[in-house]
Amino acid sequence: MIYLCRTLSIAAFIALPINPASTLIFAGAMGLLWLSVAPLVAGLVGKVFGLDYFSTLYGFVFLSHQLGSFFGILFGGVAFDLTGSYAWTWIGMIGIGLLAFLLQWPMDDRSVTERSAGAAEGPQHVTTSA
Repeated sequence: MIYLCRTLSIAAFIALPINPASTLIFAGAMGLLWLSVAPLVAGLVGKVFGLDYFSTLYGFVFLSHQLGSFFGILFGGVAFDLTGSYAWTWIGMIGIGLLAFLLQWPMDDRSVTERSAGAAEGPQHVTTSA
């Protein structure tokens, strides 16, 4: 839901008239939402993969976020150089935010052992009488 709220905040910011008040509201929303996924992702990595290699795995997660930030800024600058506007950058941020939401929403957050135990039991069939 954080990805969705962040995406809706971006969409609202560019859809509404930009003035000092809307900019301050947007900045506050981004301040609350931007890195608020970090503790949740850390907990998820620990739960799904365990703590044996947590530092390494979370390091890869954090590195991927940093690379995403770098390429986002790079492509934003390229888009501005090509078009003279940041419009495509904002639209791209909305698209990536929606994609992140859609990919995260159905995620199975059970640990590897919980998923193995569920697979060993076999599929659960629900029977109904006619």
